[in-house]
Amino acid sequence: MPIHAGASKLVKIEGRPVSFGLYATYRAESPTTGPHGWGGRAVITLLFPK
Repeated sequence: MPIHAGASKLVKIEGRPVSFGLYATYRAESPTTGPHGWGGRAVITLLFPK
């Protein structure tokens, strides 16, 4: 049973929108052959609005 939490922030760099995010996952229960413990990821998304 994974528990997820995260946050992201939209900022402008030189007038262009960019989204930054940090996310964490804790696996409270998992199968014997599945992943265990903590995991995380960092995300940068470049946005190109019309």
